[in-house]
Amino acid sequence: MTDQLVLGVDLGGSSTRVLVTDAGGVPVGTGRAGGGNPVARGLDTMRVNLTAALESALAGVDPSRVAMAVLGLAGVSTYGEAFQRAIGDVWSTVGLTCPRELRPDTEVAFAAGGAGDHGFVLVSGTGAVAAYVQDSHLTRSVDGHGWLLGDRGSGFWVGREGMMAALAAIEGNGPETTLRDTIPAALGVAREDGALALTRAVYQRPPVTLAELAPIVTAAAGSGDAVALHIMARTAGALLDSLQTVHRAAGAPSDLPVVLGGGLLRADIPASRDLCQQVWRGIVGIGLRPYLAQAAETGAVTLAISALSKQGV
Repeated sequence: MTDQLVLGVDLGGSSTRVLVTDAGGVPVGTGRAGGGNPVARGLDTMRVNLTAALESALAGVDPSRVAMAVLGLAGVSTYGEAFQRAIGDVWSTVGLTCPRELRPDTEVAFAAGGAGDHGFVLVSGTGAVAAYVQDSHLTRSVDGHGWLLGDRGSGFWVGREGMMAALAAIEGNGPETTLRDTIPAALGVAREDGALALTRAVYQRPPVTLAELAPIVTAAAGSGDAVALHIMARTAGALLDSLQTVHRAAGAPSDLPVVLGGGLLRADIPASRDLCQQVWRGIVGIGLRPYLAQAAETGAVTLAISALSKQGV
């Protein structure tokens, strides 16, 4: 059928994004809502935000025309029946009947790079991971262990480091930094309220929301703040360390592509440009070829089109 559509979803920790296209990749609808990763946000929040993003993307579209969907998210292998039932509930709510594939966010990010089906991907969004992809499927990864156990060089990691730097400056056991003012302001805490009020504001929120402070740190680095610059240099180092580790472990050639994905590695965002450039230079330095990913939901659509074609539909 020539009027069939495909659907791609990025279930991220910070946002849920949906893209609907025809079988040739021409956009038909888009939707966006709050974070949908079930580990970071919980199943109930995932249901609400995924439903909202899908309803927006499908506005004016007959859901029965959607023939294939791919959902990309971190930690795919850890989700059980409760997650599958929740996705099924959302499908029923918005009227979708098409099959769906769950794919690791690394595979989706790699597909969004347009670099073929074989190479590496380095993601720094709410979380962070480096991975080796063969035939469009993840075969080996380093990190991606979530905010509690890893994700070095992620948005969460940057936000937490910025918060710790602000607290240290407030309490006098760390160097002065503009983060002393900008981070409390972002959390609605007055400068004179001190470290206790700032700490309380953090613990009243889900831990993963520290990732929302990452743009404040990158902006401070862009303005020349020495503490923020040091944080971003360590961020680049952590990401490159993960990439080099997975490169060595894979035993792969040194001329393969590396797709950069995630909100912190977006060269088109001024606050992220310096980090992206640092990582880019590091990748070239070890003989690999960097590529910039498009939006993750675009990669999910690419995989959905491929899955549909393999069905011979």
